[in-house]
Amino acid sequence: ITMIGSAALTVIVLCLVVYYLYTYSSKCSKLILSYAHTRKNRTIIRNSPSFSEIFAPTFYLFTGHMQTLFYIFTHLGIFHVDLYPYIRTLLQLPDGGQISLDWITHPEVDSSFSENTPIVVISPGITGNRYCGYVKALIEEVCKRHFKCVILNHRGCSQTPLATPKLYCASSTDDARAGINYIKQKFPNNPLYAIGVSFGGTILGNLAAEEGSNCKIKGLVTICTPYEIYYSSKILKNLLFGFYDYGMGRNLANKIREHKAELKKLEKVYNINIEESIQQIKTVRDFDRIFTTRLHNYKTPDEYYRKCSFGLRLQNLKIPTLLISPLDDPIVPPYMLPYEEVTANENIILASHPCAGHVAFLRGLIPTQWHPLPALDFINAVNSLSQV
Repeated sequence: ITMIGSAALTVIVLCLVVYYLYTYSSKCSKLILSYAHTRKNRTIIRNSPSFSEIFAPTFYLFTGHMQTLFYIFTHLGIFHVDLYPYIRTLLQLPDGGQISLDWITHPEVDSSFSENTPIVVISPGITGNRYCGYVKALIEEVCKRHFKCVILNHRGCSQTPLATPKLYCASSTDDARAGINYIKQKFPNNPLYAIGVSFGGTILGNLAAEEGSNCKIKGLVTICTPYEIYYSSKILKNLLFGFYDYGMGRNLANKIREHKAELKKLEKVYNINIEESIQQIKTVRDFDRIFTTRLHNYKTPDEYYRKCSFGLRLQNLKIPTLLISPLDDPIVPPYMLPYEEVTANENIILASHPCAGHVAFLRGLIPTQWHPLPALDFINAVNSLSQV
């Protein structure tokens, strides 16, 4: 009996090992590309080395949830410790509000800076800033390429003082436009590119779609950006018993707490209590119901989600655009990826992968993020193409 039990256990262990190896091997692949087969797109892809490189996720992080949760709990702060110094510009907006631009300073980049040096603008996620792991990873790769890096901070984010009782939302393209225009006025001859991560990709994507062929950005990369915010909000509500939604909601509540002195001016105007509102915000929808709908003139959160979704405007993109969307992103599942819209617009390339999670793309025993490679390869390829 003991021998039979040992044999059975051995068989079970071997089956589990085989299953793991099979599962993991299926997650190791090149980027899966969708695009209109034009000469320009083929040239961009050919000149982007990482597009043909096999991305193998960290062997113990082989599902989208594993990748995403590991990133959330570590923020990669222990792996990306190099924080480049920066110079901050506070930019006043027409309505009295302000955003900030953090110009990353790097000795080699600054010493070789000329009017031919590409400038890369990074727009973080919904409550992100330059201290987030994914932003630091992007900064690191931008500087390696000897490109100038600028972080575009939303109102009230990254210690940017909130000058008026108004917050940002997915339709805050005027704020982003002001930042882009300022950079272009300051450096009119430098090619300007942008990378938007998650929520930041929604804002930049909507901006690029609004401006069409007049867009001052020469190339755009979006990473893990929801194409249909309405459906992503429904997914968030039930995903892992609402864990992601609760975490994002509390981050937004903390943002309100950080700026409650200025936001108290809203109490009489909208008949709300800021202190009570902070306690009521448990999800992203709670935040949007209490603040976004009121401050940006939407009747309901659903109206806001439907009208501000980047996916509805893909046909209006007139600049080279790379959409990086993992197939196992918990917030943007594969059935939401806009394959038909992409192949119908010769300016867009969609890059997906079987295992990378939401803004994770972790690889290696001590995980590091891989997504900066395809993002900067794409920008470099577009920049080289424009110089021919």
